[in-house]
Amino acid sequence: MKFKLRSSFNKLVLSGLLSLASFATLPLLAQASQDAPRAGLTVTVTRPEIAQIAAVITANGSVAAWQEALIGAQVGGLRMAEVLVNVGDVVQKGQLLALFATDTVLADLAVQKAQQAEATAALADAKANAARARSLKNSGALSAQQINQYLTAEQTAQARLEATAALVQVQALRLKYAEVRAPDDGVISMRQATVGSVVPQVPSCFGWCVSNALNGALR
Repeated sequence: MKFKLRSSFNKLVLSGLLSLASFATLPLLAQASQDAPRAGLTVTVTRPEIAQIAAVITANGSVAAWQEALIGAQVGGLRMAEVLVNVGDVVQKGQLLALFATDTVLADLAVQKAQQAEATAALADAKANAARARSLKNSGALSAQQINQYLTAEQTAQARLEATAALVQVQALRLKYAEVRAPDDGVISMRQATVGSVVPQVPSCFGWCVSNALNGALR
């Protein structure tokens, strides 16, 4: 009986020592876990690329003209020679719609070109005289008044040539504007121009309207 009690006592003492030993090792394990390196986050590197994403939008509805563009005549005094479209016609941007008679414009253009050629010859003569006057300026062969007259004649001839060149450009623009073209894609919604009518000298709209199509349906 005594042996059994002693044996049990020894077991209790041994288990107590083991418990104390286990509790004593807990701080060491905690410190070891704190000192151990932690695993970092995983980082993936990629290169940016440009890509197209296909997107389709489905919608229901009707496509109709939403804006009207008035086509005005930029020439005056010309007769309407030909009308090429009617109401309801589908036209493209730049399409020829009507033509004005250009006989008078071509005649005026020829006159202005002749005057330009005459002014060019006069300027060449004036430049030659001015150059001689400049070379004789210090010789005393010509007076100061005569020298100034030659220099002024050169400047006048230059201005006259520029004026005739501007008139030639004006007639060229009239010849260009004699062709009436559509400013955009669309449908002819109104027509008041008739063959034989004469546009007033003051530029104005002569009754053409082109309706632009919504969202470029007629483009």
